[in-house]
Amino acid sequence: MREYELPMEVYASWNSNMRLNAFIIRKTPLAFLLARSSLPSSSPTYGGYVQWEVKRGKWSKRWMELKEHSIWLSKRDTVRVISL
Repeated sequence: MREYELPMEVYASWNSNMRLNAFIIRKTPLAFLLARSSLPSSSPTYGGYVQWEVKRGKWSKRWMELKEHSIWLSKRDTVRVISL
């Protein structure tokens, strides 16, 4: 298969009367990144200060974190959950 070909399109173009149809796939040098063992055990955490609009035209500085598939917002180190 060439890099731009989709496996399902190639499969659909095969002659069903043929006795032998096969995929020949070359192992990519990036295969180690795609391995199951390379998946992280937990979600990454990102955070930083943002300007939060409390009321229309009134802004305040807050700490926002993205962790465990949630957005966390706080004034200081204590964090509360914002529902999405």
